[in-house]
Amino acid sequence: MILILALFTTFVAAGFLLSRIRRRDLTSAGFWFVVLSLIFFLFSFISVWAESGFDETDGLADGVVVVSLGVLAFIGGCLLMNALVRQAPVRPLVLAEDDAPSQAREKRETRGLVMISAAILIPSWVYFMLLGEVPLFMGVTDVVNSGYGGLGALQTYRLALTPHLTGESIPFKGLFDIARNYGTLFIVGVSTVQLLQKRGKTLRIVLIGASVVTGLAAGQRWPMIYLVVTALAAIYALARFGVRPRGRRVLGFSAALIAVGMVITLLQKRTTEVIDNAGSALSFVFENLYERIVFEQSATPILSFQRHVFASGELEGASYWQAIQANLPGSDVNNFEVDFFARVYGGHYGYTAAPGFFTEAYINFGYLGVVFLSLLWGMLLTRIDTARWWDRDLAFRPGFKSAVAALLAGTTFAGGGLLIGGTVLFVYVLILYRLVAGGGARDESGLALRRRKAAPAEQYARTRSWTLKSSS
Repeated sequence: MILILALFTTFVAAGFLLSRIRRRDLTSAGFWFVVLSLIFFLFSFISVWAESGFDETDGLADGVVVVSLGVLAFIGGCLLMNALVRQAPVRPLVLAEDDAPSQAREKRETRGLVMISAAILIPSWVYFMLLGEVPLFMGVTDVVNSGYGGLGALQTYRLALTPHLTGESIPFKGLFDIARNYGTLFIVGVSTVQLLQKRGKTLRIVLIGASVVTGLAAGQRWPMIYLVVTALAAIYALARFGVRPRGRRVLGFSAALIAVGMVITLLQKRTTEVIDNAGSALSFVFENLYERIVFEQSATPILSFQRHVFASGELEGASYWQAIQANLPGSDVNNFEVDFFARVYGGHYGYTAAPGFFTEAYINFGYLGVVFLSLLWGMLLTRIDTARWWDRDLAFRPGFKSAVAALLAGTTFAGGGLLIGGTVLFVYVLILYRLVAGGGARDESGLALRRRKAAPAEQYARTRSWTLKSSS
């Protein structure tokens, strides 16, 4: 019965995702939450459970039930909110090749992007100044100096410079972590959206590159998940307005991000495997990257079920409260990810691991908690997705939405600290947006646009509110 439940969940999730793809709704947080849940949890849980011959007495069988119920309840929440609140129709728009944005508008957009980027990147690099070193640069330097022998040094430097392992205290570390890990997503989102609107390429490509380097500077790979989701969501952020990217550009952009992930994987080289030529390096990268994508986020939650580390509803909300404490300024409380890893493995060994949304709901409130929290979360994410606020000031807000979608989707595998940190960051970005970009007070689209031709009845139905506003 448990296997049937898992297969049914997969079928329902596939239908849900296909419906979103047909609508080109690839900037939806709900869409990416389900995608990441399937990849990181349902698929990996079923794969490992299969090794026991789908034995329902295996502790992991409980994990499969938890994830299946969570995904189904989440999708149910999305569909319920879609039925209650439908996304407002927008005027079909395409870029006018023979038109250009006003000089004042383009200046405002560039100024706003630069100021927001500076307010995020500068604090991020202050963190590394306080840390004293940049693990990524140290790892690259070792490879340059020692060739293949330098592979793996990045992982050594990363662990040696991790504050919660070294005992070093960095003031306001939580806020610095929020800026460097998540703030860069807003830069990538806005820069990509403005590139789609034919703004200056050089500046925005440089800002995207600086954001990727900043996100990976600590030597960790998991920020790539957020960067990839943000970039893909931003590429399709204007699809509702008729601005669609070319397929080759999407493929090229995706290939570049995958290449970056491969390089970081090679630099880390977490195994003892000997790499002494290009062939062995490529073989290692593909094998290791596949295993990390599918099993890295789920390995510790899987073990927690197999070893029966936590009882159903044992924590009674304690992990969520710990996440709040850990993100308070000046707090020396560890995030629950540190304690979760330590309890599962019997020691931290330099690593942390989040239980994931569904597992954390289960160990806090049991099966009913999984269903209830997943349903509410699906409703909330859908309500955020359909807010009309995102459809105004298209030079900024769709980019913000892409970053927010990545953060909200990331809650499927990250701890409560992500939600708290992401909320703090979004408020910070909104304040900057109001101060340096005018906050879109006049709701300028930032696009030089023309109306798409349509049948009179269809045109009236889809643009009625716009027509009334224009005529007034």
